[in-house]
Amino acid sequence: MTASVTEAAKANSELDPAAGKITLKAAAGEGTMRAGQWDPEQKKVVIREVSIPEAGPGQFLVKIASASLCHSDILSIEANNTATLGHEGAGYIEKMHSSVEDKGFKVGDPIGFLYIIGCCFECEGCMIHNIHCVTGKQLLQGFTTDGFFAEYAVVDYQNAMKLPESIDIKTASPIFCAGITAFHAVDNAELKEGDWMAVVGAGGLGQQATQIAKAMGFKVVALDVNDATLEVCKKQGADAVFNSRTNKGYVEELKKLTSGGVRAACVFSNADAAYAGVPAILRLGGVMMVIGLPHNPLNISSMDLALGKYKVKSESTGIPQRMKKAVEFLAKHNIKPEVQQRKLDDLNDMVTEMKEGKATKRMLAQNLTSIKTTMTLKKIDHEFKNDALSYDATPNYQPCIKLSFFFNKKPDVSDEQFHRYSSLVVCARHPLTFPPIDLSHWETVHADLTIAAKDFKACKIQRYVQFHQTADMKEKAKQLGLEHVAFDGCSEILVRDWDDWMKFYSSPEYARVMQPDCAHFMAFPIHVMVGCDNLVYGQAIPGEGSKDGITAETLQSK
Repeated sequence: MTASVTEAAKANSELDPAAGKITLKAAAGEGTMRAGQWDPEQKKVVIREVSIPEAGPGQFLVKIASASLCHSDILSIEANNTATLGHEGAGYIEKMHSSVEDKGFKVGDPIGFLYIIGCCFECEGCMIHNIHCVTGKQLLQGFTTDGFFAEYAVVDYQNAMKLPESIDIKTASPIFCAGITAFHAVDNAELKEGDWMAVVGAGGLGQQATQIAKAMGFKVVALDVNDATLEVCKKQGADAVFNSRTNKGYVEELKKLTSGGVRAACVFSNADAAYAGVPAILRLGGVMMVIGLPHNPLNISSMDLALGKYKVKSESTGIPQRMKKAVEFLAKHNIKPEVQQRKLDDLNDMVTEMKEGKATKRMLAQNLTSIKTTMTLKKIDHEFKNDALSYDATPNYQPCIKLSFFFNKKPDVSDEQFHRYSSLVVCARHPLTFPPIDLSHWETVHADLTIAAKDFKACKIQRYVQFHQTADMKEKAKQLGLEHVAFDGCSEILVRDWDDWMKFYSSPEYARVMQPDCAHFMAFPIHVMVGCDNLVYGQAIPGEGSKDGITAETLQSK
């Protein structure tokens, strides 16, 4: 989002001629919900109970799963707008207006979306930016109409896209402003593989831009005045970082590192000083990419532009027609925003922290829908065919703790490399869709390191299983019509008790050997579930206290 966007939003919104105030449009639906809004009198964000909006023509009602705070939201607050805050959101389709039932979406779909509604999406203005729609009906969510820091919100179907399976909806919201903007900035910076690019401002956008640039094959140097955010960029692959406040010689060091300066500098900071320092680090003919929104006009030399010393370009989130390319690139390369997970009730604190420059990651609120009622399940009248499953029976919990670690492979590891098989057939019913090859670090080296660790046996680990979800199996899973769990693999480990596991997990050998080895093939973060099996059908693992479930013999005897 750019400063001109917010100014145009104010100019193009419907005005109350008498009061000169922006009219906020929100069609009320059934019931109420909680929403975060700026209160000009209290000078703080408050959580209010408001009407659930109603999806109008061309719209969905969306149950918000995540909403994140952007620096642009501060502009809305400074303008004393009282609409529900937030223009970065992701969620599930709750209801659909009848006019969008044939648009390729269905209730329950996980979607991400842009935030300018009411426009035609087709005119000459909308092909540049939806804020320029010739109809004059466009509204900017989070500014001139209600946004996404609420339990529910309305979304124009043209703004929406289904989330790729690899994107977690609970952390997806920053993608639909920060992520897309960062992608457009890097993608249009006129760079080729091996070129140096500067990320000026290592906050949320800069961190995503770092990952995007590395995935495109560029070298990255990050500049900021905050060591904590610079460290995040470093972890995400930045080749070098400089604190431009504490390192007085950073320009000379940067030019020496880059052999004369960077080919492009993407400025995500809104500080005047950040822009003022860019010409000094650009090589001749370089590109200054304007993204951040300084309060003052840019001070740029027209002579420098006329003589080709550098050129100036700019990017924003853009229009929905450009969204798919960006989101699919982020999904393909497993590029995820660095987020700090909060709650809707924390929104005022989030705003304060952003104003004070204390935020090092994108702050987002999750699970915005509050639980207002508790349903009590009651016994139903059911004639049990198996006494072991009756209400009065004791569950057959196994005497082991199961840890399930879900993860994705690194983007540069192919499916064929990750899912190596030792024979021509996975099993009798599932022939291979690709030939066996000689590499699968997880199945070979990592598995060997795991069970060879001296504490593996000492800690009495009962079972270690690798679960592979191949590309062809993912396609088969889609036939079920259910939301697919988008992981490439899962390691399952069974231990007798928690102390056994912690002894293995906290051992020096695990830290020295196992954790570094994961970096060869695993993309982080790794997700975990911990619990125990209630064995319903099948044989138990032999051992003290283990009890078989119902077996085929049991069923045949009935």
